[in-house]
Amino acid sequence: MKKTITEIINKFGETNQLIIAMEECSELIKEVSKYIRTKDNKENLTEELADVCIMIEQIRLIVGINELELYEMMQKN
Repeated sequence: MKKTITEIINKFGETNQLIIAMEECSELIKEVSKYIRTKDNKENLTEELADVCIMIEQIRLIVGINELELYEMMQKN
């Protein structure tokens, strides 16, 4: 998966992918809100969560955060 993500970043550019990351986060926010109201959109919520996870990996690679740094920060929070 890392090779594909790196290829995507190289093809579309870092700035573009960071913008896409913001858009995907926005879509996840919308689906979480719908889930709170309806409890009826698990599939859509799962799809948006997957998209955000992919974008998190792209952000990590663009910024230069290694997996250990991210894991350690997650353990702190």
